[in-house]
Amino acid sequence: YSSSGEFGSGETHEFTVTDSVTPPPTVLTNVVSGAVEEFPCPDGEFSSAGESECTPCDPGKYATQNTEGEEVIGASECTSADEGHFVDTQGARNQMACPRGKHASGKGNVECEDCEKGKYAMNESTAECESAEPGHYVPNRAAYEQLACEPGTYAPNTGSRECFTASAGSYVETSGAVKQIACPTGKYSGETGQTECLNCDLGKFAKAEGTVACVAAKPGFYLSLIHI
Repeated sequence: YSSSGEFGSGETHEFTVTDSVTPPPTVLTNVVSGAVEEFPCPDGEFSSAGESECTPCDPGKYATQNTEGEEVIGASECTSADEGHFVDTQGARNQMACPRGKHASGKGNVECEDCEKGKYAMNESTAECESAEPGHYVPNRAAYEQLACEPGTYAPNTGSRECFTASAGSYVETSGAVKQIACPTGKYSGETGQTECLNCDLGKFAKAEGTVACVAAKPGFYLSLIHI
């Protein structure tokens, strides 16, 4: 190897090469070591002691920050939705009231259920639907009011889905009735769903209550009194 940097013809030379080491790649993480300050969990999230991050609340639960003086405090646990309320999303900051016609029994509900037929929920935040009162009915699901039975019909029990029609020989005069009334003697009702009874025609009579059809006087007899 000459001073000019060129190898001589036919010359053999040896070189020692030092092993090179490739440095490992830099790994970035979200974990912060050497922290000097703690931060409150945001609304909708919580953490236990010693956690490096907050966890969103599951559906059916919620979390809200609180304040003590000037200090903001995050939630250490999520709160289950109250009766009559629900939480249908993850990471919720508050619960929502069930609308009228729906209810939510117990705590931690993710949705509200329709009131079944025969029941209703007049107000929001209902835990249990109310049964229709006697003389009333609820024909549809998710109802927020009960309906009074119309004249000619009645409902003797609670939780009715429909009203009974007055039988022939009986009548229902007013709305919201809980029972039908048999026609008095001297009167009749030949059809169902009647709101009043009719007087027997001349020459006919009704000896018993609840008569469907008046009876004609037999040969050799006559009628001396007509009920008016």
